[in-house]
Amino acid sequence: MEMTQYLSVFMDEVQEHLHTLNSSLLALENDPTNTGLLETIFRAAHTLKGASATMGFNKMSNITHAMEDLLTRIRNGEMAVSSEIVNILFECFDLLDALAQGIASGHEEEIETAGLLTQLRMLASVGKKEVTITARTAKRDIKPEYNRDEKALIEESIQNGNILYHVNVKLRDDCLLKGARAFMVLNELEKHGQVVRTWPIVKDLEDENFGNRFIVGVLSVENTESVKNPVVGITDVESVNVEHIDLASLPMVQGEEGAKEISRGTAVIRTGAAPRVVTSPTVRVEIKKLDDLMNIVAELVIQRSQLEQLSEELDSKQLNEVLEHFSRLTVDLRDRVLRARMVQVESVFSRFPRLVRDLSKELGKEINLEIIGGDTELDRTVIDHIGDPLMHLIRNAVDHGIESPSDRLQMGKPQAGRLTLRAYQESNTVVIEIEDDGRGFNYERLRQKAVEGGFVSEEESRLYTDEELTELVFIPGLSTAQAVTDISGRGVGMDVVKNVIEGLGGVISIKSQYGAGTLVQVRLPLTLAIIQTMLVRAGSETYAIPTSYIEQTISIGSREIQNFRGQEVVNVRGDILPLLWLSRLVESPEPPVSESNELDAIIIKIGEHRVLLVVDQLVRQQDIVIRPLGGYLGRIQGIAGGTVLGDGQIALVLDMRVVA
Repeated sequence: MEMTQYLSVFMDEVQEHLHTLNSSLLALENDPTNTGLLETIFRAAHTLKGASATMGFNKMSNITHAMEDLLTRIRNGEMAVSSEIVNILFECFDLLDALAQGIASGHEEEIETAGLLTQLRMLASVGKKEVTITARTAKRDIKPEYNRDEKALIEESIQNGNILYHVNVKLRDDCLLKGARAFMVLNELEKHGQVVRTWPIVKDLEDENFGNRFIVGVLSVENTESVKNPVVGITDVESVNVEHIDLASLPMVQGEEGAKEISRGTAVIRTGAAPRVVTSPTVRVEIKKLDDLMNIVAELVIQRSQLEQLSEELDSKQLNEVLEHFSRLTVDLRDRVLRARMVQVESVFSRFPRLVRDLSKELGKEINLEIIGGDTELDRTVIDHIGDPLMHLIRNAVDHGIESPSDRLQMGKPQAGRLTLRAYQESNTVVIEIEDDGRGFNYERLRQKAVEGGFVSEEESRLYTDEELTELVFIPGLSTAQAVTDISGRGVGMDVVKNVIEGLGGVISIKSQYGAGTLVQVRLPLTLAIIQTMLVRAGSETYAIPTSYIEQTISIGSREIQNFRGQEVVNVRGDILPLLWLSRLVESPEPPVSESNELDAIIIKIGEHRVLLVVDQLVRQQDIVIRPLGGYLGRIQGIAGGTVLGDGQIALVLDMRVVA
């Protein structure tokens, strides 16, 4: 069988089961007697074993098979869950994760597994008693029997020319995939007739709850050899015996109706009912296909803008009606495609409980991690890039922020530190917060480090507020760590975090109180493909401002503008906001301003920072498709990209983090 076409599906399934293993192991460590968690871990390992063996990835199959042996002993009550067992299971997870990456890159064979396999087998054999028969592996005395309903079905089928066969299948003793082989046998038999019954029942076959032998009752018009030959060729099938059963000698259940189920799989047939097909409610789609679909939607958005411009010029009632309907369909299509690209942030958050566990053990700290809002959704493109920045922030919180248990007790805090990872949607943005109840920022030490490193002068540092000092942590090479460790203190990380987040159109801000804790807040756009903007004019040019930065649009009188320490400000409902002129920022001619003028203005909010931006004219809100400026122009400070308007003109998209 050509397996390469199934590799992507296999890798998706591996990631799902690895996620299950990781979260379940973390929970099992805190609740070692939870049999439900143990069953979940066993099922994940069992499924990974079967899938990897089928694909020919023997190293992954061997590891999961050894895990199964260990977990089986725990399930049977022969061993108890201990810290040693949990640690080695975590090592298994790490190795399986490495093998998955190796399979994806084609370097699986380079990964060493022998050492861990030996540890698993030794641990699974401790105190093990030799037994000849167990409940799960015994060769049961299989006795085929039918109930009355099944007999009626068989009688009718025989009258129509079918023959009843009992296909007795024996698998090899060393078969690793008994459930999969049984499925293949049933699949082949269904091509040559109707499967009436299996012994043991289908569920036991799927769960591998049988020895190495099973029997299948089949109704077929074909001869014995035609039924037997396809089964003989299946891997791991040691022998096949096909017996013709007469209706007169049909074995019947004594005094009981027996099981009603007479087939399996997606078409489960029950007596007295028609076949019922059960289909999956989901389907896997390649990200590239969604990207292509989004690009088509983006082009539709541009065409819609051009049609709106044309409609204004022609002033046609019929065209306006068609355009209105087209606009609704375009918006609906855009929203549905965007939702299809959305992924829960839990897919990223799920990595961090293990990270916090390992770091807390390494540092000798006690930390309770709380995750809130894991079901919040973000565009897949954004999700793919935020994992590493969030990991940096969590490592810093664990290493720099949360104190040791003894220090916390001396400060009157609980012995265990609290770390909260929170996500929620706010307007067109998703907010992710990392909050700890640790030591917070020592602003005096931060000021000294900045001066010693030559980042600011002594005089300048004294003018900085605590909020402005906090921004210094994003300077490359500045670190307040007293010692360099494997975890932090090299002066790298926070600048990378800021660059990645701002590259995604996001904003990062930090609030801290010395001795009480730190809150890091990351704001990210829901999607990078199509964004909502406010079109504004400065001189003869049109600019687009993302609405994620806009708190409110207002009008102000020119007489309301005041001058405070060389900075123009306006009092807006009791808040003094600094004033910026868009025409000055983009170096376009300024419109004449008289004392009686009413000016269009936008309150721009970036984190906790608010400014008032005066524009020549507010045009309208519009969805736009952001396009890069290209290699010739490169990156221009204050410009995030460009877009095509309905009249064919180019509008620059302002990067308000720089402009404001």
